[in-house]
Amino acid sequence: MSTISDQFGIDVDDSLIREYSEKPSIFCSRCGVRTAHIGICPKCVESIERHINLTVPNEYRDKKLFPDEALDRLCHGSHYFSGGVGSGKTQIAWSIYEYLWRKGMYPRFLYLPEYVNKVLSAFKIMDIVSLQIDSKDSNLLILDDLGAELSDEKSRQIVLMLINGRYQHKLSTLINSNYELAELGNAYDGRVMSRIAKMCKIHHLRSVDRRIPN
Repeated sequence: MSTISDQFGIDVDDSLIREYSEKPSIFCSRCGVRTAHIGICPKCVESIERHINLTVPNEYRDKKLFPDEALDRLCHGSHYFSGGVGSGKTQIAWSIYEYLWRKGMYPRFLYLPEYVNKVLSAFKIMDIVSLQIDSKDSNLLILDDLGAELSDEKSRQIVLMLINGRYQHKLSTLINSNYELAELGNAYDGRVMSRIAKMCKIHHLRSVDRRIPN
C-alpha cells in the first residue's frame, strides 16, 4: 500500500497523518462544522453572545442566581412561578434563557402582554396559524407575566391556545405570574388553571420588591 509521501511525492510524516485521521471528529453542536472545541465552535459562541446582548435586558443579563445543577433541573419539565412585583420571577426566567442559549439550546421568551397585543392588533387566519406554531415550536417556552395581558375574551383565548398547545404536546414551559395558581380562576376560566396545575411544578416566591433599594 502506498503512503501519502509516495502518492504525492512530498516529504510527509505518515504517522502524523494516521494519528490525525484516527482521532474522533468533533463537530459544533450548533452549526455542525468541524471544530477543535467540544460543544460549540468559537464563531457560534460569538453569535450567541451577540444574540444575548441584543435580547436579554441589561438589568437581567449575566446574573446567575443558581448553580448549573439547579438551572438544569428548572430547564426540564414545566414550572409555574408566582410572586409579588419585583420578587425575582422575571430574573429567574431570563437566567434560564441565557443559560440555555450559552449551552447551544434555544428557548423562546414571550412577554405575554406584548405578545397578546401583537396578535390582537392583526387578528386573522394567518395569526391563528402563527399562534398554533408558537405554542409548539420551542423545547422550552417562557411565558412572562401571565395575567397582565388584556382580560377580554380574545386575550383569554390566545393564552389558552398557547398553554393548551404546550400541555397537549408535553413540552417544557416556564410561566411567571403575579397571581398564585388559585387566583387565576378570577382572570381565566378553569381550563387555564387546570392545565397549569397538571403540567407544572408550582413555586411561590415570597420576597419584597428587589427593584426598590433598602
